[in-house]
Amino acid sequence: MQLFKFCNLFFELFYDDELIEIFVEQTKIYSIQFFQSNPELRTKPFYALWNPETVTALSMKAFLACLLYM
Repeated sequence: MQLFKFCNLFFELFYDDELIEIFVEQTKIYSIQFFQSNPELRTKPFYALWNPETVTALSMKAFLACLLYM
């Protein structure tokens, strides 16, 4: 448990909550613009699964943590 707290503190040194929220907002904006500019993708299965509201601060932190781990 101590290791998790240390890793979380270390992560938050680089990515504070304000920056995470900016990433979330920009990801939502990009997804809307992407699908508007590519209407042919609306017939693909992943389009039906995509919902901009599924992008949250927690999911963004998890994504960034995976990128850092690689």
